[in-house]
Amino acid sequence: ILVSADAPVYYQWLDYMRGVDVNSALSFAFGNDRALFLVLIYVLSFVFSPLVVVQFVSALLIVVFGVLSFFVLRLICKVKAVWVMGVLLVPFSFQALGLIYSGYFANMLALILVLVYLLLLFRLLHNWSSVGFFGLLFVSIGVLFSHSWTWFVFALSLVLFLFLEWRSHVKCQVEVGRFKKIGVFVFFT
Repeated sequence: ILVSADAPVYYQWLDYMRGVDVNSALSFAFGNDRALFLVLIYVLSFVFSPLVVVQFVSALLIVVFGVLSFFVLRLICKVKAVWVMGVLLVPFSFQALGLIYSGYFANMLALILVLVYLLLLFRLLHNWSSVGFFGLLFVSIGVLFSHSWTWFVFALSLVLFLFLEWRSHVKCQVEVGRFKKIGVFVFFT
């Protein structure tokens, strides 16, 4: 039994992709706006049955979301109790419950990649490396290929972040170099 609203559609797509050769399956996936997620479940369907993959991919995504939430909380807060409570509340969050009952699997994968982007961005702000910059670029492209609407909201959020950084640094001219570095990261990724 497929619980979520979009799960039957994903099952049909996965069933079609399994019925054709690899090139046709990848062409089908990249002809869709959820290409990265379709490739992920296509690969997982060779290990598990397609029905099991569609039924339990939400559990896998929630676990990854919880782990990344831990790292984001560790980045912004130094209190260990907040880290633990944050991770314990992830399965009951709006994103997790919406994922299970609505079937927004590709959206959740894009949200996970956005968290990876944020972790890389803040790490790169402290320690510059060209490998990290290309990592940011590839994660941004991954968000675009996993769910295009989430990428659009993500891009608008980055522009808003850049605008707020600019406004805060107009008043204080001491950290203009930091603003320029953030602006370059956001512009190119």
